[in-house]
Amino acid sequence: MKMTKEMRAESKWLRENMDYNMREAKLVARICFALAQSSTMVGQTCRSEEAETVAQRAHNLCRPHGTYGPYVRPGDPQGWGGGGALACLYIECIGLEDDCYVPSHYSEFGEDSAMDVTFKAGGLLGDVYFECCNAAVYCCYEA
Repeated sequence: MKMTKEMRAESKWLRENMDYNMREAKLVARICFALAQSSTMVGQTCRSEEAETVAQRAHNLCRPHGTYGPYVRPGDPQGWGGGGALACLYIECIGLEDDCYVPSHYSEFGEDSAMDVTFKAGGLLGDVYFECCNAAVYCCYEA
């Protein structure tokens, strides 16, 4: 998946606001866009009545939610992936006012189950794959 203009803008936002280096920012932006493209609900603001664009939904996945942080983070911060993950996807909504939908194992939207969405996103990205590490975390590894 090539970096689009929207992905580059998101990557810049991540470097400026999340203190990511260039490689981390590009990876997180690519992952968030692939996840948003893989489902019509992933990244959608929970309390929004209007459909959001892929770019808006991707941004929702990589911005902090309260003190929880973003749903997609570079590296393996908690060691769920044995320390070797390129990035982690947290798949449990925390329920804040500005929260967004994430792929989960108990989604009421069949197409938005974590396994389906991460499988599609991995196919779009091509150079990485996702693996379920536990009920709340998927790790992203080099293919």
